[in-house]
Amino acid sequence: MKKLYSAICLLFCLLFTRINAQTFQATVKAGSAGNAAILAIKPSADVVNRKLSTLTLCIGIPASALPKPTVSVKNNFNASISYDIQVSPAPENVDGKGMYHIYNLLGDGAQGGGTERTYLASGDNNMVEIELNGGPTGGASEILLVNIPGGGATGQTNLYVANQGIDATNLTAMFYGLGANNGVGGYGSTSFVPLGSVVLPVKFLSFYALKTGDDAKLNWTVENDEDNQFFDIERSTDGRTYTKFASVNAKANGKSVNTYDGADARLSSLNAKTIYYRIKQLDKSGTALFSPIRTLNVSATGSASLFPNPARSMSKLVVDAPVGGKASIVVRDATGKQAIQVNTNFVKGVNQIDLNVAALASGEYNVTITAEGVTQTLKLSKIN
Repeated sequence: MKKLYSAICLLFCLLFTRINAQTFQATVKAGSAGNAAILAIKPSADVVNRKLSTLTLCIGIPASALPKPTVSVKNNFNASISYDIQVSPAPENVDGKGMYHIYNLLGDGAQGGGTERTYLASGDNNMVEIELNGGPTGGASEILLVNIPGGGATGQTNLYVANQGIDATNLTAMFYGLGANNGVGGYGSTSFVPLGSVVLPVKFLSFYALKTGDDAKLNWTVENDEDNQFFDIERSTDGRTYTKFASVNAKANGKSVNTYDGADARLSSLNAKTIYYRIKQLDKSGTALFSPIRTLNVSATGSASLFPNPARSMSKLVVDAPVGGKASIVVRDATGKQAIQVNTNFVKGVNQIDLNVAALASGEYNVTITAEGVTQTLKLSKIN
């Protein structure tokens, strides 16, 4: 009886080992549009009728792409896996490549019946198509499917494939495809595979949020406006969950570039120190695009903002001046040393001033605006 029991256990162990012995690699390839990319995987041997319980795929976009593009799921080829997109708060170093914005697609596999799938070793098994939006004007860029040692700043920037709860990542060669670079050391090394000529389109030419009294004044400019239906203005008090509070119809005036305004009243009633704003644009095909996010400090008394912030080469200062007249803008480093001074004249209303920060060292700076009716200091982060 014991021999029979031992034989059954051995058979089960061999079967379990055989099922889970296959390891997976990943790659990135061109998507269905210029601003899209498809992420695919393949096992070392066919995996038949199995569930992937976890799949993490991480994208790197050069930090020179400012404003930072957004990444969203365009097509999910395996509906049993749902993705949560985690964005690193600051650019991270990819050894041998430089600084990159990092986006982690954290895939959670369904455990219910009927979610099994066969993964073939003979070719690509497409998993998800991502879409990039809101990047620099006319930009085309190389992006990476990447693994950063130790998971990077978030601890999760790793390729990770779990076959029914068992780690099935190919730690010897995580990525395959043209240009794949696989470091030695699995999760403890830098590995990546690139995809070139991905378009980072922009439709939002500008977007700013300014505080006037207890209200917010919002203004945005878009291109290709003839294709738009309407804009939803959304706010958040935690930077994660957004709620629509107003809509603005597209102007439909035949112009390609148009500027829009919106407002949010009684900010103090929201009981939050910081309010986050974004614009959701919906075009005539039903495709949605989100603007960059802008923040307002509810307790601030001034009416000025900087974007992009952090900035690499240029940051735009927007000031809502109550009256016109002479104005001074001074940029100082953390020690108080003056780095930039701009003397100008404000008009009553919105003024936009370009600050060239390319020559500044990376770090934190104070930008002080002094004018009739405006005295305010903003924080500016400079990155290289």
